Amino acid sequence: MPAREHKWPNPHPPLGYDKKEDGTLVINSSEAKLVQKIFNLYIRQKSMAQVAFLLNREGIRTKKGGKWTARAVRDIITNNLYIGEFCVAGVKEHLEKYRILNDKTFQKAKK
Repeated sequence: MPAREHKWPNPHPPLGYDKKEDGTLVINSSEAKLVQKIFNLYIRQKSMAQVAFLLNREGIRTKKGGKWTARAVRDIITNNLYIGEFCVAGVKEHLEKYRILNDKTFQKAKK
């Protein structure tokens, strides 16, 4: 079962990661910086729509090259993978190698 081997289930890994040939993820450092920026903006702005507006104003695009929406921001700030929680196809494990954020930042954004 690919999930037990920590493989990503589809061709599109989340922002902050690249999918390796073996199907596992590796942190993409420039995208990881963007993930951190999104969390920090959200903690300050407390508005997904405002974060999307600011990213679009700066000309920053989504992983697929599109414009940011409140929903796209929400998908980032609610993704437990950023604190190393791999949860795919019923497999739930903590993988420190997938961590992009510290728990404190993640929890602040969740509030």
